[in-house]
Parts: sequence; structure tokens; C-alpha cells
Amino acid sequence: MFYPERMAKVTIAAPKAHMQEIINTLYRLKALHIEEYVPRKQGDLGIGAPSKDADRISELLLIIQAIKRQIFLDHAGSKKVAWNIRKIDGFLRKLRNDVDSLNNRIKETGDRIKEQEKTIEEYSFLERCGIADSRILGEYRTLAMVSGFAENPGALEGEGAALFCGRGEKPSPFVMFVRKDRREALDAALAKARCTDVKLRIKPSGSVKEGLANAQQELTSLKEKKASLLGELESVGSEYGGLLAGVEEKLLSMVERSEAPLKFAASEYVFIIQGWVPAKHTAQLLEKLPNISPSIYIKVDEAKEGPTKMENPKAVQPFEFFLNLYSLPKYDEIDPSFLMFITFPLFYGMMLGDIGYGLVLLALALALRFRSGRMRALVDITILSALATIAFGFVFGEAFGQEELLGAQLHPYVHRLHEVKELILASVVLGVVHINTGFLLGFINERRRHGLAKAVMAKLSWIGIQASLMLLLLNYANVVSVGMSIPAALFVLSVGALLKGEGMVGIIEIPSLIGNILSYLRLAAIGLASASVAMVVNAMAGGLFAGGGIGVVLGVVVLLLGHTINLALGILDGFLQSLRLHYVEMFTKFYHGSGKPYRPFGSK
Repeated sequence: MFYPERMAKVTIAAPKAHMQEIINTLYRLKALHIEEYVPRKQGDLGIGAPSKDADRISELLLIIQAIKRQIFLDHAGSKKVAWNIRKIDGFLRKLRNDVDSLNNRIKETGDRIKEQEKTIEEYSFLERCGIADSRILGEYRTLAMVSGFAENPGALEGEGAALFCGRGEKPSPFVMFVRKDRREALDAALAKARCTDVKLRIKPSGSVKEGLANAQQELTSLKEKKASLLGELESVGSEYGGLLAGVEEKLLSMVERSEAPLKFAASEYVFIIQGWVPAKHTAQLLEKLPNISPSIYIKVDEAKEGPTKMENPKAVQPFEFFLNLYSLPKYDEIDPSFLMFITFPLFYGMMLGDIGYGLVLLALALALRFRSGRMRALVDITILSALATIAFGFVFGEAFGQEELLGAQLHPYVHRLHEVKELILASVVLGVVHINTGFLLGFINERRRHGLAKAVMAKLSWIGIQASLMLLLLNYANVVSVGMSIPAALFVLSVGALLKGEGMVGIIEIPSLIGNILSYLRLAAIGLASASVAMVVNAMAGGLFAGGGIGVVLGVVVLLLGHTINLALGILDGFLQSLRLHYVEMFTKFYHGSGKPYRPFGSK
């Protein structure tokens, strides 16, 4: 629980004839984290080659991605598939052809819809200009046609031209026919009328009204056709979505196995696999592999390093989320998940500290817990934090900023707004305990890695510095009488040990220790801010309620809006600041992280 799970270092050597069977066995066991082999110098064994089907499998996965981008995929769940590559290939290529054909028809129909909409727009333009027959648009030997919109259509009249112009619109649509030898005068009139050109593509065919009706009918038919094609595409997704997901899982499994030799050391006749397996699974590995062939060599050693597989009780496991977010512990490093299980809700509850807010937060978290998937850990953390908030709400005697709950009077053990000094002192004490717990954990880590002397100098010296400063402070306040010599000697001894253990870097960081401890004052400050805002909201709403009438409605709005905003800020601050006190103030005292996650071959 306090350290990642113990691993065993495994070396497997075997003839190449058994490679595929060994790969399949390891894949089914889902226990071995394979260490990727990298040749270091000339003469070292080379890297294994992927199986002959690797490229084909990768191509099929690309086909699946192409299909998924084109259909409405049903995510109801995957269907287990036992097909071989040949059958999968045939299925995917046929499905892709069908999907491509459907999408091409949808695209063609969409293009025709756009063309038809343009035709309707042009027929409507002619109708607005007062043109009844489109045959008037035919080519003329001596006449030029101009069409568009005019800001000042009156400037086009009197130019010896036949003008068809829509009235009552601005700009006005127009079609004008003018002699080709009057082009210069026409250009001047068009400029004066401030015209915008419109190109008409309609072929002269007859009645504009009939042409418009036919075009609208054709547009309706095309839209129905497109909707039908989209329905077919959706049916493909519904029918083949689960099967496609199953095929993809099958191919991913196959490609992982086919590319596994790229992590092996290999010669012409033999190959070697190295990796780690949880110590409790070594017996299973030693039982399965020799059944393949007696010529398989297996060596199991105690691991001095390896991937990180955290091992915590079920209640603590959600707090692994914070380490995945930050950095996993190294294989031989203390896992702080259990510590965060205790202190994160404690800090969160102390900052929010209100029964009403805690109950609302608990209700929201419980509602989300039944819907959450990948974020389940965060929801579980929120539930524990909400319970801590409720507990501190009873300590502070607060429910939505008031000292009563459902008519029952609350009796605060600590009144936040009146006993500020006590709250500040409690925050500082928590900070001292939290930070020094970090130093003690750092002492344990250092002792395991570098021995007792190094651990004492690098970590316990920090506690000695704090103890000397505390003695000086208590002596100055006449709480104890130890004189100056003992604290001074302890301080010098601790600083000397720190210099020996961590060098000048440790000495430079001494002033930051006070800042780290004072940083815990945010536990009091954020709680005071939240309680003060709740009190102000209640006072504002109370004044509105006293006015009666519309004031009652406004008072309810102020209560709901004010407490919602205050709760949202409290949730955000409680989460971020609690996380900061761990990541920044405490983890720096003992935690290095940078562990590589345990990813066994064959696991998703």
C-alpha cells in the first residue's frame, strides 16, 4: 500500500520457431511489461522483425478509420469476432466500397441541390423584375443584356434601352437590353445607378412561373433523395457499428502481437525478451511457458527497478488519479496516495466548511457517480471531500452561511468569523505537520536509496532547523527558558548537516521553508472569504424579504444566484488549493516521481 507493487525481472530466451506461440501465451496472460530492446554498440544482437501480416493489418486499421469518418457509428458496444485476416479483409473492403458509393451519391445529390437552389434564385430574380418568359434572355445580334441590382434604378431610364425593373425594393433587381453601339453611355448610367452585376445562367426555355415551379419541385425531390441516402448511411452504422468495433479490437490485438518482435533482441535462430511481471504472477508465467517447449529458457530475478503498478485499498485508489495527473512514483519510492486520501478531503472540508454546501456537493457527486466513466475517481474524491465539508460545517456551525439548519440551532465549536486567530493558528499547525510529514517520508526514501547518514543530513536536518527556530520563538515569548545557546547550536548543526546532505541548493531553499508553512494560511483565508460571502448574500436577501411583494421574488433570486456562485467558487478553490498544498508545498520535500506506468503486454 505504501509502495508500488513488487516486481520480478524476467528474461526469456527461446528458438525463433516458438516465437509466435510464446507471444500468444504472453498476450493471454496480460502480465509481462516488456522492456523495449535497444542495441547499444556494434556487435549487439539486432531487433526482431514484425510478422509478415503487420503491414496488411495496419492497412486494414486505416480502412476502418476511413469508414468510421463516413458513417453514423453506433456505439452500443463491440461484437466479438473470431475471423481471420482474409475474412476481415473481404468484409472491410466490401463495406468501404458500399460506404464510399453511398457518400459519393450523397455528395452528387448535394451538388445538384446547390445547383437547383441557384436556378430557383435566378427564376425568382426574373419574376421580381417582371419578366414572364425566359426566352427574352436569348442572344441578340445588336443588343447587349445587363442584369443586377441598382441602388438608383431611375438613372437607368431614358438610355434608349428596354428596362425590366423590380419596384419597391432597394437595391432594385433589373434586366436591361441596350444597343451594343451605346456601351459607353450604358457604363456611365450603370455607374450613376450604383449597380451590382448579376450573371444569369438560365437557358431561355419559356414561362418563368412554370420554370420556378418545376425547379422547386425538383429541389424537393432532391432533398428527399438526400434524406433517404443519409438514412441508408445511418442504417449501415446501426447494422455494422458493433461488428466494426469488434473487428477493430481484433485487429488491434493482432497488430500488437505482430509488432511485438520489434521489442525483442533477435538473431537468426533465437530471440530474447526482457521485462517485468508482478511478483505474485511469476508462478503463472513459469507454469505456462515451459508447456510450449522444454527448450525455452526463463530467468526470474528480484527487481531493483521497474515500472510502477500502484497497489492501494479500494477506498484509496481514487486518489491515484492525482498521481496520474502529476507523476507516478518511482518503483522504489513511497506512494503518497494514502496520505492524500487523508489530507486532501481534510483541507478541502476546512476551506469550504458548510453543511448546506457540503450536502449540495454530495448530491451532485452522487448523481454523477452513476453516469461517470473515466472520471469516476474524481467523483469519488468529491464525495469524500463533500463529507469532510459537512463535518467541518458542524465544527463551524454553518449551513448556507447561517447558524441554523431546518430550524434547528447550530452550535459552532469554532466560529470562523469571530475566532480568526485560532483559525490561523490551526492552519499554521496543519502546515507544519503536513510539511514535516513530507520530510519524514523523504527520510525513509533517502534511507532506502543512500543509507542512514545521507537521510539524516538531507531530510532530518530540515526538522532540526524548524525546531531551533521554534525554541528561539518560545524563548523570546517566555514560554520556555532555554537561553540562546541551545537553539543556536541546534541551528548551526542542522544547517551544517543540510549543507553536507543537499549542498548549497539546500541552504538557498531555507528561506522558502517559512513561505511553504505560511502558504497553509490559505486554509483559513479561503474559508473566511466563503463564509463572508454567504453572510452578505443572506443579509441582502433578508432585506429584500422584509420589503414584501416583488422583494420576496428578488430575495429568492439573490439567494439562489449568490449561493450558487459562492459554492462554485468554493468548489474550485477547494480543489485547486488543496492540490497545490500537496504538489507544491509537500511533494517537494520527498517526492521525485517520474515513474513509468506498468503496461502489461496484451492489456487494453
